Amino acid sequence: MPNANSFLRAIHTIYLMLFIFQTVILAFGSFVVFTEGTVLVDFGIPVIIPGCLAIAGFLAGTFIFKKKTESLAIADKNLDEKLAGYQSALISRYALLEFPMFFSLFLFMGNGDYRYLLISIAVLAVHLFLRPTKGNVCQTLNLTNLQRSEL
Repeated sequence: MPNANSFLRAIHTIYLMLFIFQTVILAFGSFVVFTEGTVLVDFGIPVIIPGCLAIAGFLAGTFIFKKKTESLAIADKNLDEKLAGYQSALISRYALLEFPMFFSLFLFMGNGDYRYLLISIAVLAVHLFLRPTKGNVCQTLNLTNLQRSEL
């Protein structure tokens, strides 16, 4: 677990690496489809399924994140324990958003239906707005003034 001084740098790095990885894979998949075409495999999966998976992933991630961070906010733990729990909750939230994005991209690469690509881009946009900030960490974990100054 990173100490309080390097915690913000660590969660920003996690966020940035996940975002860059998703963007590169999305760009590569789109490039392959646009230049080489698709394999034209009909998976028989309606467009509503990846859309519902994206919504479910977002809602489940938000629910799990809130449950984990609410228990940390009311717990009498030191700063390092709270930050470790926050990092764990954040990774869980991001992981639940990644699967629908990659699933939609896989379907897009298989049959070339641009609605799947739009779902992937929408999930990536949602991920963009979930960037962790120091103020968000302090507010979510209900940190004391002493803990805020340590962070």
